[in-house]
Amino acid sequence: MHTCAPPHHFASLKFPELHCSSKLNNLQVLWSFGLSKRNFKVFAVAASSSSSMSEASNYIPAAPIFLPEGPWQQGFKAAGIFGGLRAKGEKPDLALVTCDVDATAAGVFTTNMVAAAPVLYCKNALDISKTARAVLINAGQANAATGDAGYQDVLESAGALAMLLKLKPEEVLIESTGEALLNSLPKLVNSLSPSIEGAGSAAVAITTTDLVSKSVAIESKVGGTDIKVGGMAKGSGMIHPNMATMLGFITTDALVNSDVWRKMVQISVNRSFNQITVDGDTSTNDTVIALASGLSGSTSISNINCHEAMQLQACLDAVMQGLAKSIAWDGEGATCLIEVTVTGAESEAKAAKIARSAAVYGRDPNWGRIAAAAGYAGIPFHQNNLRIMLGDILLMDNGQPLSFDRWCHDIGREHAANRPLLKVVFEVMLRLFGARKTTLLFVIRDQTKTPLEHLERNLRVDMEKIWAEIPKPDTYNGTPLGDFFKTTGTGCFGFCIRRHFLKMHTCAPPHHFASQKFPELHCSSKLHNLQVLWSFGLSKRNFKVFAVAASSSSSMSEASNYIPAAPIFLPDGPWQQIPGGVTAAKGFKATGIFGGLRAKGEKPDLALVTCDVDATAAGVFTTNMVAAAPVLYCKNALDISKTARAVLINAGQANAATGDAGYQDVLESAGALALLLKLKPEEVLIESTGEALLNSLPKLVNSLSPSIEGAGSAAVAITTTDLVSKSVAIESKVGGTDIKVGGMAKGSGMIHPNMATMLGVITTDALVNSDVWRKMVQISVNRSFNQITVDGDTSTNDTVIALASGLSGSTSISNINCHEAMQLQACLDAVMQGLAKSIAWDGEGATCLIEVTVTGAESEAKAAKIARSVASSSLAAVYGRDPNWGRIAAAAGYAGIPFHQNNLRIMLGDILLMDNGQPLSFDRSAASNYLRKAGEIHGTVGIYISVGDGPGSGQAWGCDLSYDYVKINAEYTT
Repeated sequence: MHTCAPPHHFASLKFPELHCSSKLNNLQVLWSFGLSKRNFKVFAVAASSSSSMSEASNYIPAAPIFLPEGPWQQGFKAAGIFGGLRAKGEKPDLALVTCDVDATAAGVFTTNMVAAAPVLYCKNALDISKTARAVLINAGQANAATGDAGYQDVLESAGALAMLLKLKPEEVLIESTGEALLNSLPKLVNSLSPSIEGAGSAAVAITTTDLVSKSVAIESKVGGTDIKVGGMAKGSGMIHPNMATMLGFITTDALVNSDVWRKMVQISVNRSFNQITVDGDTSTNDTVIALASGLSGSTSISNINCHEAMQLQACLDAVMQGLAKSIAWDGEGATCLIEVTVTGAESEAKAAKIARSAAVYGRDPNWGRIAAAAGYAGIPFHQNNLRIMLGDILLMDNGQPLSFDRWCHDIGREHAANRPLLKVVFEVMLRLFGARKTTLLFVIRDQTKTPLEHLERNLRVDMEKIWAEIPKPDTYNGTPLGDFFKTTGTGCFGFCIRRHFLKMHTCAPPHHFASQKFPELHCSSKLHNLQVLWSFGLSKRNFKVFAVAASSSSSMSEASNYIPAAPIFLPDGPWQQIPGGVTAAKGFKATGIFGGLRAKGEKPDLALVTCDVDATAAGVFTTNMVAAAPVLYCKNALDISKTARAVLINAGQANAATGDAGYQDVLESAGALALLLKLKPEEVLIESTGEALLNSLPKLVNSLSPSIEGAGSAAVAITTTDLVSKSVAIESKVGGTDIKVGGMAKGSGMIHPNMATMLGVITTDALVNSDVWRKMVQISVNRSFNQITVDGDTSTNDTVIALASGLSGSTSISNINCHEAMQLQACLDAVMQGLAKSIAWDGEGATCLIEVTVTGAESEAKAAKIARSVASSSLAAVYGRDPNWGRIAAAAGYAGIPFHQNNLRIMLGDILLMDNGQPLSFDRSAASNYLRKAGEIHGTVGIYISVGDGPGSGQAWGCDLSYDYVKINAEYTT
């Protein structure tokens, strides 16, 4: 958003000033010429009285939109120059801020264990001294995960600058995204200026992917004295508490005690930079440096609870929040700022944590997802107290969803993307054609979500409002819209539900496949199984393929079951993969039927699994505070009884955040099914993504079967956005007796520990004590479903139900530490890991599975947490095919598990990227090819990390996030 030579049609334009008297006007400055923020360059507006085009190539500062702008503080100078640090030298990249006196200094830094060299240097400098005189900042490189060489670069830069400024090295702080070029430092020092231009050039120089600069200042009274507080920041991606690739510099001329100042800065950071998020990643470089010169003449503040301290705290909060909001607004690929306000929590900190967790997807007013995001923040609250508003529209109150108008709500609203377009259409047609009637055809992208009968009502009101605002010649004043335009609409059925184009089933195969015989999907050759999925060159995401019956005939199955993916990912061990899924174990039956629950009835949507005897039951459920009605029901049922006989599952709706009515639906479904099966209601568990249609239950019960086909149809019926089914079974010996363990699961999006939109049913014919069984199931879930992630979201419905019939004839297992228990535990681990890995492999928009293995931690739990952190990192994802060891190290570092970065060892496949905390020279082409090939065949990328010499090891699984993930979720509706 800057240039040296403005286009001729802008050359004579005068730009308005960016003052705070009209924040709306400031937004109009950014957008007034119809320039897309992401597609065009615009020109800097000088913050002066001339309003003329600035010759400096500064970005338009966004922070003043969110806060008033003011003059620079007394005692400070700044500069930003071209230092040659960027790959392209299109803007300044080396910045310096200095103070004429010893300024009281405070710093807040990343919590990442792999802190960058500049962070380590600054923390050490501030431990030595309470004051500082200069801050050097540069863009272009992160200088993170660079080992001893990177730290030495920082020392050299600080020493060279201190010599030029005639300061001690510890008086120079390095708030850096890279290594400063020493040859540029003399020019930088000579460019220092106390002017607005100096501050502006520095604010631009620290930016990286930012599309606007972030610079702001305010003036206020503290204890009767005028003081000023200003700041600049950079950041637009890898933003997540704490801070994340967020560099900030705050200055004030207030006089404040060092200890008080450090506390105040931490408080303001917690209320601002630590409350923004873009992509969920926490950087290695996050730094906020705050300097107080004391030159305002104000009285020294030595008590954080005094009135003057509170006044200064408010100013600090305001400046940092203005900068923080501008960072979120400028998020990479963002189209809007999302501001979440939480009230009624037990404390400010708890409210802040819930607010950080909440998120909004697409343009769908999905109260359920907002509630889910609040629920997985880890802050206890009762969902019956939940109240959610979107703008001024009340979506939920007292935990009950409300009826609200969600149709066509953005046609002509103030901030609608197409509002300017409609204005232009009206103005042009008015000028060119006069009172000629023109037809405006509105094409609704998905008629199933916005029925045409809802279009006219809302569209007419909005268009009349826009029409009234258009200046008209006297001849046409008062002329109704209908005299100029005829409005009509049409719609496409299911256009945006892309997953329906991607489903891997059909009823009638194309003629050139009709005679093909498909090989069986056994686990003896995992590579061969992958070749089955891909042998015809069919992209998993672009073509339909056909179900393979898990039987000896290898013929085309008439049922429209997905190809089961889980057998491909079954770990090796003393077991044999067998067909049958949840019906492989003795005593179990299953079925899946068309219950009419899906918007389109192209596959089964109602499933049932039953046991012929009272099966020992265990359940593991979501940790989300807004647990769905089926989860609440199952937890209560398992508290009452140690056994269960049936599990009812359906797809099509989440039955989450549905209040009392949703719970009543579950009770009715359980009662009706229990009546048909001649069971007690508490013997029926509901592992559900929606309300079962009671009329379909008789047909469901009558179709129960112990066959492979019954298990297969059930596995398909529980899927939602899944592109493959997840069903697997194994046979092994426990205490000398053959036992079987099988399972099925569903999930491909909103996957994050703990579990997340993940439903699973596990069955076995082993005989096991109830308390031992529940412990074993929890352990296996922790090693499998709780170790997968796709998008970092934890659902309201996560459930794994495990049933043990005991019909194998094996000896009862009553001690979790006995040999037989360990054998059964290994089988449980294998089945659940096979299912879990297939879920991650099938992640929405994914092109490959990422398997992260961590060793050398103090315990299995700590290793698992580090592995989850790396697998969860969307920026450690490999879709870009860039072997970026720094981002992998960063993701390991912010897991919250202490380790010394000098012990860090990272491998990508068999390529060693880092050892003993030092980056190594490696073949980047070979590493990129490794990632590329994995994506081409939808294979597996292995990341291996060692953090020390401890006994703990763990694994986690994730996937890369492609562009399709955003499309799928933006197009998902309530």
